Amino acid sequence: MDFDISVSVVSHGQGALIANLLDDLARDEWRDGLSFEVIVTINIPEDERWLPSSPVYPLTVIRNEAAKGFGANHNSAFRAAKGRFFAVVNPDIRLANFHAGSLIAAFADPEAGVCGPRVLAPDGGLEDSARRFPTMLRLAKRRLSSRNGADYRLDEAMLPVDWLAGMFLLFPSQIYCTIGGFDERYFMYLEDVEISRHLKRCGFKSIWVGTTAVIHDASRASRRSLRHMRYHTMSALKYLLGGARAVPSAYSHSGIGSGA
Repeated sequence: MDFDISVSVVSHGQGALIANLLDDLARDEWRDGLSFEVIVTINIPEDERWLPSSPVYPLTVIRNEAAKGFGANHNSAFRAAKGRFFAVVNPDIRLANFHAGSLIAAFADPEAGVCGPRVLAPDGGLEDSARRFPTMLRLAKRRLSSRNGADYRLDEAMLPVDWLAGMFLLFPSQIYCTIGGFDERYFMYLEDVEISRHLKRCGFKSIWVGTTAVIHDASRASRRSLRHMRYHTMSALKYLLGGARAVPSAYSHSGIGSGA
């Protein structure tokens, strides 16, 4: 591998947001001495003047001929990645006071398959980025209620959880490759839930890391747009009724991943 971390971010006409993220990535503070590259995927045509003309880090730009879903875009970026770790980062993430070394420390646990930082709203409030696997009842409650309590008490340095929200996820590249990355049957929403479930069936943990944080300016598009609500509903049905992916043979033969 040529780098410690490959950072994948996808633009859906969100260049102004990503320009801020790229500015953050250009600063040294977050890296903790780690090397990195950035892979930007342009999912739909847009004005690209926000892309840095002389980036201070290796930058790969992928331009799609047709729009792809969340998982397909990051899987495509992974095929171009050269890092030991693969970071999936949303366009609306900012890296104030973030330290990559704190996340990588979570992989001292050989069962760690993905980790994510504490996620804060712009006002400093803690977001519910670590959750329990959804059931029909849990999804209904979240859809109908504007006030949802946290699934976990996020007051520890590191905490194994069911799943981590996909605004910032870090995977060891070897594990991401072996499990097959994201399930591309999901176009938008619940890809993060599914990959955590798949990791668990392969014997790996999803770990929330409270010792470092990112800022997330969430738009909650699925609550405002009928189209996004339809995507969310379709993904929920696929997750609940469509069955789980098969466990890769690399794990099924070792006795790992036999549980649901």
